[in-house]
Amino acid sequence: MEPLDVPSETLLQLADALEAGHVRGPLTKFGLRAFTTSAGAVRALEALRKTTGSEAALAAMCRLVVAERAVATARAPRVELVWTGPERVGASSRDTKVVVAELFARARRSVLVSSYSLGSGATLFAPLAARMAEIPALRVRMFFDLTVGDDRVAGLRTREAYEARFVQRFRGSQWRGARVPEVFHDPRTIDNRMISFHAKCIVVDEEVAFVTSANTSVAAQQENIEAGVLIEDRLFALALGKQFDDLVTAGLLVPVQGLALR
Repeated sequence: MEPLDVPSETLLQLADALEAGHVRGPLTKFGLRAFTTSAGAVRALEALRKTTGSEAALAAMCRLVVAERAVATARAPRVELVWTGPERVGASSRDTKVVVAELFARARRSVLVSSYSLGSGATLFAPLAARMAEIPALRVRMFFDLTVGDDRVAGLRTREAYEARFVQRFRGSQWRGARVPEVFHDPRTIDNRMISFHAKCIVVDEEVAFVTSANTSVAAQQENIEAGVLIEDRLFALALGKQFDDLVTAGLLVPVQGLALR
C-alpha cells in the first residue's frame, strides 16, 4: 500500500492526534497501530514519516493528501436550504432544529459552534453533550458574545467579571454534560459596545458546515423566521473552521476562564 492509498479517516485522525500533542515523537510502528489495523497502512505511514522528517510535517502532509483528494474528486458540494418559521406548502427546505440535532449526532472528531447569543442551550445542546460522553476524543469548541443579556445583570464590567457570570450561567442552566466544551469569546465586545460577535455557524468533522441567521435559542430554532444553508463540502468546512482557528492562534478570540473547573 502506498501512503496515498491510506484512508482519509486514518490520515485525519493521525493529523489531529499529532497536532494536539496526543502522540509524541518519534512516532513508531507500534504507535501507528493505534490508528489502523492494516499492516499495509502502518508501513505506508511509517514510510511517509521517514520522508517528511518530523511529526509536524507528517500531520501537514496527511491533511494535504486529504485536501488534494477532495479537489481530485471534483464533487459538487451538496447544498440544502435550512429554515425556521412558516413557509409555503411543499417547500423543499429542512427544519433548523432537526438539522442541528442531526449534525451533533453525527459528529465523530470535532464540532465547532458559533453563535451571537447562548439562548436556552440546555435542550439544543443535549445531543452534543451525549455525543461527547459517547466519544471521549470528540473535541467541541464554542464561540459566543459574552455581553449579550449581561447588561441586565448588576456587577463589574471587567473581562474577568463577564467571564465569571457566563460560567455561572453556562454551567448552571445551559450545559448538562459531564464533559465541558472549550468556549471562546471576542474581548473587544467587552471593551467596545459598538462591536458584536455575530457569526452563527456549525462545523462538524471539518466535513460539513451549517451557516445560518439562527442563534442557539429556542426562538431561533423553532419560532422566528431564520434562513441558513447546509453545505457538505470538505474544502469549505475546512476554510470556515480555519477562520476561527487563525483568530484563536492570533489571540483575538480567547478562552473563557474557569469553565472547566467544578
